[in-house]
Amino acid sequence: MVDYGHFIGGKHVAGTSGRKQDVLQPMDGTVRATVALASAQELRAAVENAKAAQPAWAATNPQRRVRVLMRFLELVNKEYDSLAELLAREHGKTIADARGDIQRGLEVVEVCIGAPHMMKGEFTDGAGPGIDVYSMRQALGVVAGITPFNFPAMIPLWKIAPAIACGNAFILKPSERDPGVPLRIAELFLEAGLPAGILNVVNGDKTVVDAILDDPDIKAVGFVGSTPIAQYQEPYDHHAGCRHGSDRRRADRRRLRFGRRTLHGDFGRRSCRSRHGRAADGKAGPACREPEGRPGRPTSARSSPARRWSASRVTSTSA
Repeated sequence: MVDYGHFIGGKHVAGTSGRKQDVLQPMDGTVRATVALASAQELRAAVENAKAAQPAWAATNPQRRVRVLMRFLELVNKEYDSLAELLAREHGKTIADARGDIQRGLEVVEVCIGAPHMMKGEFTDGAGPGIDVYSMRQALGVVAGITPFNFPAMIPLWKIAPAIACGNAFILKPSERDPGVPLRIAELFLEAGLPAGILNVVNGDKTVVDAILDDPDIKAVGFVGSTPIAQYQEPYDHHAGCRHGSDRRRADRRRLRFGRRTLHGDFGRRSCRSRHGRAADGKAGPACREPEGRPGRPTSARSSPARRWSASRVTSTSA
């Protein structure tokens, strides 16, 4: 049986809270592993570790940062089958769906290879009488992601790749129901050349979520999950700041909807049986969408990695 802890500072760290939870194998209901549930103190230790590592990473030029992403893509493609099997065993998806989960995450990593271009600032000559205006994009610092059980590879990669490409350090709180793939992703990033501390994985439950929302050193939070949990986090977003009140924090929340199957009078029985049989173990669970009801595109101006995970600083100069 596997005993999952956390991944902090480039290494696996055993949990110290004394709390654990079983990780089931849905295909037969057996217990596959146990996962440590972190305390607020453990989350704080991960933040301190990330905070110490982040300045040097932000000072690394963007071209060198995205080379880590390129190497990561190579490593994942070598381990595609083993990652898909691990994902399927802990989540319950078919192997085909597990491979698709991974592929959708890798597509975002591929987009983020263009971060050196997307992070370019702007310059306006003669914006006013004797005034020039320029802007630059800078890393936020330590940021975090809270991700759900239904896409344990795709959604963490949605958050990780843009954040680290922009020069941030990232704290991932994956679902405690299927933590194996996120932990393996962290190992592969380290193998790809990501400095220790830039990607930390802290497993846990509501205790860790509250600690993330409360921590004044976490400058942005990306979240995908159910509507009630999104509403729970809403008071902490960039409109209200964290519970400490002084820091204003940006938030990127995506809510889930549930897939449904409807039969109409002209359906073909054979085709229906085949498709619904596949759906029973495939795409019959929660699916993700934008709050507006339309999937976002990482390449769009609104959802560009540089816009979500960097700060835009505008400065004017007078002649």
